[in-house]
Amino acid sequence: MSAAATSSLVVFALGVGLAGCVKLPQESSLSFTAGGARGATSPDVTTQVELLGNPYQATYPGGARVYARNIWAMCAFNGEVMLGAGNSSDEGPAQNAGPVPLVAFSPSNGHFRVMFTVDDEQIDVFRLLQGSVYIPGHDPRESWAFGNYYRLDEAGRWRKFRNIPAGVHTYDMTMSGGLLFAGLGTPHGAAVAVSTDVGVSWINTPIANSRVYAFLTVQSNVYAVGVMDSRARPGKTEPAETLVGVHQYSQQLGFYPRNDLGPEQLFPGVTMRAGAKVRIARPVSFKDRAAYLGVYTHNDHQCLPFGVFVAEALSVGSVAIRYVALPKDVRAWDLLLDGGILYVLTDVPDAEGTTVRVLASSDGRVWSERLHFRSRTFARSFALLDRDFYFGLGCEVADPGQWTQQALPPETGNILRVKRAVWDRAVQVEPPA
Repeated sequence: MSAAATSSLVVFALGVGLAGCVKLPQESSLSFTAGGARGATSPDVTTQVELLGNPYQATYPGGARVYARNIWAMCAFNGEVMLGAGNSSDEGPAQNAGPVPLVAFSPSNGHFRVMFTVDDEQIDVFRLLQGSVYIPGHDPRESWAFGNYYRLDEAGRWRKFRNIPAGVHTYDMTMSGGLLFAGLGTPHGAAVAVSTDVGVSWINTPIANSRVYAFLTVQSNVYAVGVMDSRARPGKTEPAETLVGVHQYSQQLGFYPRNDLGPEQLFPGVTMRAGAKVRIARPVSFKDRAAYLGVYTHNDHQCLPFGVFVAEALSVGSVAIRYVALPKDVRAWDLLLDGGILYVLTDVPDAEGTTVRVLASSDGRVWSERLHFRSRTFARSFALLDRDFYFGLGCEVADPGQWTQQALPPETGNILRVKRAVWDRAVQVEPPA
């Protein structure tokens, strides 16, 4: 499959009082060639992909438990690649699959090791904040009185902190201006926990109903983002503002609502399913802007992607969000920033399996494909360590209420590697001077 795609910029100009939203589409000479197994411009590395192992197979050996081998996140740090698995969903296969071993792969000896075990149902994301690695407590196995987070200390030991008030779910964490933020789902709705002492103590700021799923940082401003309706749901009368939407942080006001930032603004260029719950996922801070996936909420806490977006400005009166228009049937699963280059992990499914592809950009506008390979199932997450790519294979059920074992291929949880000498034959994308 070979196709050309362009990234389109949509600028929203808002008048005083946010009354009247005028869209000003601009054409841009932005393009990339996105190839599949046939006709691709990047190297086909299928025969040179290394299978390193399936480290969660012993914990989740078979049947419905295969779903919990999904590698939700990967993080390269201190010469190892850390992996996140488990499942926090109350629906479908392998429900509430914690506690979850935190596994790391060391290229120096070629072995996997268990670093720690988290008392949560799922390791969903790693956050590298000011030189430390954090894991938000996605779904604690303890009471709802407090939520968890985990931090890798300077001695290389993981420590558990159980002190976030009412943190039923801690989905994301970020740091800005000396403050540590945690995005929460609490028994009373969405909240952001704020710490002035690097997580020793917290104060919760309630925001709205639902949950805070992610943070965006654009031009040094922090935004808490929750779930939104793609449009008013038939038969429902609650106003849109009962869902979290977007809240911006300021020292004077704390987190205040940005009612001008709805699904149409965050996800320009996409026709979303009517009445679906949408949100962002896998946000990456990128040269004073933020890249993120647009996703549908699926299978409780999980998600299905529908696009890649780059927010260049989110100020009131000047909102610029770029939609990366991938070819038809391309699914984007993860984002990664390394050496000033933004990478997007995608796949194109077909009857025999899928083609995993990695795209790259130095500015979020011009993209090139770096590599592709065939796989039985898609790669859900990836990492770069010493310029070698690592991939964690995943699976997904179309309907958590009605699924079959066929939807859970045994390759789920496989860790793959593509060495630099193999993939670096692709066209180089250099960061600007």
